[in-house]
Amino acid sequence: MVDQSKAPASKAASSADVGTSLGAKIDSAQNGNAADAAEKMAVNPDVLDAKGRVYATGKRKTAVARVWLKPKGHGAFYVNGRPAGDVFPGARFASILYRAFRASHRMEQYDVMCTAQGGGVSAQVQAVCHGVSVALQKYEPGLRSVLKPLGLLTRDARRVERKKPGLRKARRKTQFSKR
Repeated sequence: MVDQSKAPASKAASSADVGTSLGAKIDSAQNGNAADAAEKMAVNPDVLDAKGRVYATGKRKTAVARVWLKPKGHGAFYVNGRPAGDVFPGARFASILYRAFRASHRMEQYDVMCTAQGGGVSAQVQAVCHGVSVALQKYEPGLRSVLKPLGLLTRDARRVERKKPGLRKARRKTQFSKR
């Protein structure tokens, strides 16, 4: 006979191991020695331009974001000359914009100026996030070990598939009529 008290515990353990969300990955990256190591990372002053900023480009679908990161800032975030909250309103967009800063424990240590163009609002936000992550990694190469496992340095190259001749969309066919 099987002991019923142990069965639910093993199911709970297996379901907890099945998948981890991005938030869980960020939390695990923030715990332990990762936070202490991130605080002691060396910077690369060679990537700074004449104004003391780091430049990087972020892309997603057809959106392109040019990002300038200024070290020793106060946490200002401007997109196309306006505050990021005005350009990308809502908590969902804010969580994507600040994802790299939260993961690396650099929330109000940099000022960000960027331009975003092309694509839609969601693609622009993701392009800015990619650009910020690349700029952080350029300035502090040690942050690569924190940002790479979260997928923040990888350019998401998925694009809309082109329409094919004879079809209504890329793969959508006309409805079959028997008579």
